[in-house]
Amino acid sequence: MGLPGDPDTEAIGRLLLLTAKTAREVLDARLQRMGWSHPTWLVLHALVDHGGEGWPQRSLAEHLCIEGPTLTRHLDRLEADGLIERRSDPEDRRVARVYSTAEGQTVLKSLSTIMVRSEADLVAGLSKRDVDALRSALEHVRTNVERAADEEAVPVVRHEHPSRRTERGDTANVR
Repeated sequence: MGLPGDPDTEAIGRLLLLTAKTAREVLDARLQRMGWSHPTWLVLHALVDHGGEGWPQRSLAEHLCIEGPTLTRHLDRLEADGLIERRSDPEDRRVARVYSTAEGQTVLKSLSTIMVRSEADLVAGLSKRDVDALRSALEHVRTNVERAADEEAVPVVRHEHPSRRTERGDTANVR
C-alpha cells in the first residue's frame, strides 16, 4: 500500500509497522516455546545487563517505558517463578527495589541466545556498514516521529539506550 502519487512503493511507515509486527511475533513465539515472554527478557535484561539490580520498581517501569501497574503484573509473575525478588528500600519502606535471583540470571542466559538469534535474523545478509546505516536511519526516523508528536501534542514515552546516555554523561532514565 503506497502513498498517493506513488501507489507501487510501500509507504515507509507501513513497512516499519509490518516489519516490527512480524519481528515481534517471531520473537514472542521463540520465547513462548521456552515458557517465557518478552517482558521476562526485558525485566531480567534491565536488572542484570543494564546495572538495574536494586532499582526502585518505579524507575524500572520508566526505564522499560511501561506503566507501573503493567510492570507490577510482570513482576508478580517473575517473583512467583523465582526469577526476581522485591525488597523494601532500607531508607524508605514504601519503595520496592527489584533484584534478579540466581535462577533469573540463568533464565536470562538462555533467553539471551534467543535474542541474539533474533537480532541475527533481522540483519541477515547486511554488512556491518549496512547495519550501522540502518540503525542510524532508524534513530533519525524515531527523532522525526518524536518531533511530530511534540508538534501534535501527542504524549509519547521516549527511550534512549543506556549506552547512549552514558556517552553523554546523562544519568536520567527516560522521558
